[in-house]
Parts: sequence; structure tokens; C-alpha cells
Amino acid sequence: MNMDRALELAKQGNPKAIAALLNRQLQPRGIQVKEAGQGGQLKLLLECPEATNKVKLTQYVIQWLTKLKPSIRALELYGKHPGQAGYAWQQSFRFADQQFTPIDRPKVELGIGAESPLKPSEAEARAIGMDEGGLQDVQALEHSERVDLARTGRLEAIDQFVRSVLADESDIVPFVELEGKVLKVTIQTTQLLNGPVFCGQLGKQLEAIGSEAVCELKIYKRKGEKAPPFLMQTVTLFHQPEPELRPNGESSAMAYPPHLGPDQNEVLAASRLPSSPGVVRSSKGSLVMGFDLKTYRCIMHFSQYASFLLPLAGLIVPIMLWRMGAEYREIDVEGKNIANWMISVFIYTVSLSLIILGVLFVGIPALFLATLVVAWVFVLAYLVMPLVATVRVLQGKTFKYPFTLTLLS
Repeated sequence: MNMDRALELAKQGNPKAIAALLNRQLQPRGIQVKEAGQGGQLKLLLECPEATNKVKLTQYVIQWLTKLKPSIRALELYGKHPGQAGYAWQQSFRFADQQFTPIDRPKVELGIGAESPLKPSEAEARAIGMDEGGLQDVQALEHSERVDLARTGRLEAIDQFVRSVLADESDIVPFVELEGKVLKVTIQTTQLLNGPVFCGQLGKQLEAIGSEAVCELKIYKRKGEKAPPFLMQTVTLFHQPEPELRPNGESSAMAYPPHLGPDQNEVLAASRLPSSPGVVRSSKGSLVMGFDLKTYRCIMHFSQYASFLLPLAGLIVPIMLWRMGAEYREIDVEGKNIANWMISVFIYTVSLSLIILGVLFVGIPALFLATLVVAWVFVLAYLVMPLVATVRVLQGKTFKYPFTLTLLS
């Protein structure tokens, strides 16, 4: 269910849609919303940690529903703590004239912007992890304000930013979660995506919201709501400042000049890492097509044996794998290593062929026999070296093919 459709159903009073939208707000705070109800009566079960202030949580839900203006007549909220059999608390409201009124209590208006006993103050809202930024309409914010709010880890702002980035992709529905400092974006689509290119572009655009609250991005893909998602790629959005060594040997966090903004600080942090043309970033901990970089590099080397299954596949597949992951330094270096090896093998093959033809023309048996021995050694090396490279990379070591001409660097 996409955001617009969920919002439309929620305004119609659909319990599942209302619970789904509330979960987007409350799940990052450890609160799970479950729904029930029919005939205009909405029942919500709020399963929350025992330390949660029920009054402030109720205030937030009422404030959110007041803005939504759903087609319901009554609301019942039930509070429950994990592991407990019964309900911890329960509260009922009547909804009329766009206002929620507690049943068996004095009428209290909760109009947007109205000062009322049930409207949480800024301090109270922070107590349940929902500061004033979480109560405002994120969609109405300016782009820069939305980015600033997203950088604080506010899930609704992150969700709106991701959707704005993917606004031109009509067949893609994004789902956003924030677990700790890891942002998980699940792409729901039936279209075939070029994983590395798509993830690279999305990662670059989402770097704008990278911060200490949003450090890492994990991009998943699934074909439908019931289909299991698979991880496409992991991207670092925010690099923690590296510690510096003081003269006495103690380490301290790197301090940047106070006048530099976050983006400039990130540029300075990135400048400390070795770089090469065409490579986006360091790829420690990243995944390519669902594989960690070590496994992906092993596949690149071993794919040279694909020629035994399909002619020329052993030449095409490694190059394709290299180009698909070339934004990562390790993949780029390994790809050039393999490409140099294959180019060198081609040059040596042509040279040996010419030498063998020349020896046959001259007609010297001993020289012809020696040439054949060299050719067999060369063929054996061609068959064994990719396997040796695969094993070496699997062991976490570097490997450079012997007698390779360094044509790409």
C-alpha cells in the first residue's frame, strides 16, 4: 500500500490504514499499534514499553488523529505492555465536529493550533520521543527544513524526503524504517532495476540527510507486499570523525572548524580517505547484489571459468561484474587486475601462436618442442591462476596475476 492510498483509506476511517500510518510514526520509538473496530468505531491497541507515559502517548495519538480527520464516530485506546496478559489502561473518546471528546469527562477541544489540556507541550512531547518537529505537518515544510528534520532522525521527514527523491519513478513504492542509526529503504516494484546504478544514485541523493542520527543506508527490493525483500546494497551516509593521535599518544575525536557546516565537514572527512577517479566512496561493510565485497571479488575471479559453459562468457562476465560494482574501490582495483590479466593472456597467446608458426616454418625440431612446453605451461597457468586468485581473496589476501602487463591502473 503506497502512502497516498494509505492516507486516503485512513481518512475514510479504515482501521488498518490508520494503524499502518501510526506505526510509521511510533515504531521507531518502540511502540506498536494494532487495529480493530467497525461501523465508525475505531479501536487501537498501543503496545508500548512500561516506562512510556500513557497520558503523553494518548495526547500524541489524539493530536495526530485530529489532523487526519478520519470518518469515525468513536475511538477506544488500549494500552498494553509487552509480556503482560491484560491491558494496562483504556480510554474512550467521542469524535464529532472535528473534535475528540473524552467520554465521561468534561468536553475538551483539540483543534489544530488550539491550546488545550490534551495538547502536549514541547517538553512533554520530548518525553515520548516526539518533539514539536514530529507534530507538525512535514509535507508542508520547505525542502531545506525537511532535510534538516530528516537529519535529526525524524522518520516522517525521512519518508517524505525519500519519496521526493523517487517522485519521478512512478512504478516504485518506497517503505522506510529507521533502526538505530541504520536507515532501511525497501523498494517495492515489479520492474527490473540495474541494482548498482540505482543504489548508487539513491545513495548519493540520500547523503543529504546523512548525520550522526542517520549513518548507514540499507536498500532492499521486493516485488509485492507479501514478497520477501532482499538486500541490494549497503551505503555509508555519514562518516564518524576519525580519531587523531596527539603527541603524547592519546587519541581524540577530530574537531573541525566551527564555521563549517555538516556537508563541509563530511567533505573534509572524505578527503582523509584515499581516492581514485570514478570511485564514489570507501566500501567497508558494503554489499553488492546481496554479496559482501570479499565474496563478490571471489565471484569475479571464478567467473573466468564461465567460458567452459558458454564461449567468451569467461571474458564478458568478469568485465560486467567489475563495471557493475566499479563505484567501490576494492571492486575497481580487482576488476582492473582481472582485465590486465585477460589482456596479457590475449597478447601472450597471439605471440606464442606466431612463434609456433615461425618454428614450424624454420623446421627445427628441438626449438619446436621447447615452444610446445612453454605453450603447455602457459595454458596450465591460464587454467589455474583464476582459482588461485579466488582462494587468496577468500583468505583475505591480495593477489596479482603473474607476468601481467599493467595496462589499466
